[in-house]
Amino acid sequence: RKVLITSSTDAAKMIANGALMAFLPLYGVSAGLNPGEVGLLFTVQALTSLVSKPIMGRVSDSVGRQPLIIIGLVICAATFVCIPQVSMLWLLLLLSAGFGFGEAVVSSSSSALVADSSEFKTLGAGMGMQGTIGDIGHAGGPLMAGILIAHLNYANAFAIIAGLQLVAAAVFWVTMRR
Repeated sequence: RKVLITSSTDAAKMIANGALMAFLPLYGVSAGLNPGEVGLLFTVQALTSLVSKPIMGRVSDSVGRQPLIIIGLVICAATFVCIPQVSMLWLLLLLSAGFGFGEAVVSSSSSALVADSSEFKTLGAGMGMQGTIGDIGHAGGPLMAGILIAHLNYANAFAIIAGLQLVAAAVFWVTMRR
């Protein structure tokens, strides 16, 4: 149960990640960015995540996994919901970096919590479940965002997906308290 709920938080983050990968280029171009600037947004997000993951993994070793998962989801949701509200490159770069950092916080902490929660003989199964659930979120994110954007707009679609991350954080918090 602990592995499943932890994996679900990772999936919520991956829904937003998948949506961002699919629709940030379209939004960026519609907001007036050129393709190189849109590519820079992804580079900043990836580099921030890359640099932050080992650091946040170490932090989760000392302060605990659960608070960081919640904080990371809140950071992802807060930055994600703001993206379609701005069109200036420097603000989008800041938001991309923020999302990458939140992503790193969730990823490093959730993987460690899944490992902590699994018995040694079932560690591979626990990590496999987390990866599969995360992949489902990653694959579902573009579809969900596409349907929402088609029926609403970028701002409302991104707000709903950010809301899913906050719901995942709340469910995780309530479940882990028990």
